[in-house]
Amino acid sequence: MQQPSLPPLTVQERIATEAHTRRERAKALEREASEILAAAKAEVERMILGETNEKTQTLSYNLTLEDTP
Repeated sequence: MQQPSLPPLTVQERIATEAHTRRERAKALEREASEILAAAKAEVERMILGETNEKTQTLSYNLTLEDTP
């Protein structure tokens, strides 16, 4: 049984570089998502505990406006 031939080394290097770039981008996106999740959890905790900041006050105000006929 014959072994399949490999693409030229330049093509292999380009594929390896692209794979590496995509893995690094995926790691960066995972870190970003983790930071966003942590911030959202902290914001929800502050909302539950009754602490407010400008963002929650704006959100509350906007929700109140939507509820009124």
